[in-house]
Amino acid sequence: MAKWCHRFSPTTGLELGDSPETILLDATNLAPLYGSEESFAAQVIEGFRRLGLEVRGALASSIGAAWAVARLAAAGGERLTVVPSDQTQDALAGLPIAALRLDDGLRETLQDLGVQRVGDVLALPRDQLRSRFGPQLLLRVDQSLGVAREVFAAVEPPEELVVEQSFEYPQSNREALHGIVDELLRRLAWMLARRCAGALRLACRFECEGAPAAELEIGLFQPTADPGRLLEILELEMERLRLRAPATAISLRAVRHGPLAERQGALFDEQRNLESSWRLARLVDR
Repeated sequence: MAKWCHRFSPTTGLELGDSPETILLDATNLAPLYGSEESFAAQVIEGFRRLGLEVRGALASSIGAAWAVARLAAAGGERLTVVPSDQTQDALAGLPIAALRLDDGLRETLQDLGVQRVGDVLALPRDQLRSRFGPQLLLRVDQSLGVAREVFAAVEPPEELVVEQSFEYPQSNREALHGIVDELLRRLAWMLARRCAGALRLACRFECEGAPAAELEIGLFQPTADPGRLLEILELEMERLRLRAPATAISLRAVRHGPLAERQGALFDEQRNLESSWRLARLVDR
């Protein structure tokens, strides 16, 4: 499932452990692609729901805080909890000390001393945390609060790149659907560019309410990660597409992709030849 989540974020991974139960996604710099980080997180939750999976998620400024809130904060049964960066400590304070991801022995020692919640730990003098309990407790506190840097091991992305958008209400307006496809193409192009790759074959699928899905594919002469060019070609096919019912979701897949052509440093005849090749590619794609 962590690989499946690459359709939302280019960096996904699993919590450490023999039987991981938590998927981690990096939301850094994704807000412009989704409108906001909250919208990004909501799309992830909705994606799991469409798979028939009920999950709980949290969006926070640190891995530790997101893990703790998603796993341990009841939040009235909310599927998604957003923790503003200036409220991280408050969100953690009422959680049991298991939220700090401590070794069993250290957690039991703290509980025996009457330290039951994260707030109890935060109330202790910092200079005593290391001297009395060793380095792990202070490190976990600082990681959860975002004071100490923490990273996770990312899983390799699947060969086929996918982005998708689901709708709260079925959508039939053509202009709105084209706008959503444009947004998805920008997200897909960003994912391709991070790999220094371009799409060679692109599939667009429209899930329809109570009707079979509609899908179209386009092939390209040369790899490209230019969303404008991809949209230009895709819109030609979309004009001929007929949806049998309003759409409930749209997904884009880079079925095939390849390395982008190196265009820098070409001079005179080489540059003219390359530009001619790109003009030919645009003509063939159409």
